[in-house]
Amino acid sequence: MAAPPPTPGLAPRVASTPHGTGVANRDDALRAMAGALAGPGLVVVTGPPGSGRTRLLERLARASKRPVHAGGGLAMLSGQPALALERATRARMPAGDLPLLAEAVYSRTRGGLLIIDDLQWCDAATLAVLPVLAERLPVAAALRVPNRLGEDALARLLAAATVVPVPELTETEAAQLVAEAAPALPPTRAAALAARAGGNPLALTALARRAAHT
Repeated sequence: MAAPPPTPGLAPRVASTPHGTGVANRDDALRAMAGALAGPGLVVVTGPPGSGRTRLLERLARASKRPVHAGGGLAMLSGQPALALERATRARMPAGDLPLLAEAVYSRTRGGLLIIDDLQWCDAATLAVLPVLAERLPVAAALRVPNRLGEDALARLLAAATVVPVPELTETEAAQLVAEAAPALPPTRAAALAARAGGNPLALTALARRAAHT
C-alpha cells in the first residue's frame, strides 16, 4: 500500500481550556476529548509510559452514549497489518488497500466510537486509515511518547487530530490515587510521593504500595 505524501504546513490541534492554557487536569482532558468527538473527528491522547493514557480512553468509553469499538496495538505483534482494527471490529481486515480498509472498518463501526490504544505498536495501514475514518465517525487513540513511529506517518496522523497531552496529576488527583492504592497511608504523604513520582500515576501507585509495606 502506497502511503500518501506528507502534507506540508499542517500542525496538530492541541486541546486547551477556553483561556488557551492547555488541559489543567484529567477531568479537563476528558471534557476536551468528548467535545472534540461530539461528531466525526480524531483525538490522540499522548503521554509517557504510565501517565494514564489508557485510563482516559476507558473513561471516555464509559461516558460514551455510542456503541464503543475498542482495540489496540500489541508490542509482540506490531508488524501484523491492521491488528488493532481487527481487535476493535472482531473481523479480518483488508490491510493492503486503504480505501477498502476504511470502508470495511466503517461498515462495522458506523454510529459508534472507535477507540485504538497503543498506537506506538500499530502498523502503517492503521496509522494511515484513522484520519480517513475520522471524517465519518469519532475516533479516539492513545500514543506513547517517545516512540519509534516514522516521522512522516506520525506527522500525517497528528495533523488530522486534536492532540490531548495527559496532564500531570493534580494534588487532589494524587491524594485520591494514593488513598486507593494504599488506604492506610496518611493523606499528608500523598504530596511527597507525588513529587517523587513526577506526577506519573503508575509510578505513584507503585511508590504508595511500597510505602504502605515499610
